[in-house]
Amino acid sequence: MRETLAQIAGWRLRKHRYGFPLEQELFDLYVRATGQLDPGAKDYVPAVDA
Repeated sequence: MRETLAQIAGWRLRKHRYGFPLEQELFDLYVRATGQLDPGAKDYVPAVDA
């Protein structure tokens, strides 16, 4: 999924289409559909320690 969204973003940048960020909206839908947690949630555990 992330690879597809990155390809869409790359295409938009190469074609100088800076309008509606389609890949951002698709990612938001994907996160909601899969029930992933918000980063601000109290039980959120980051993937990489900072």
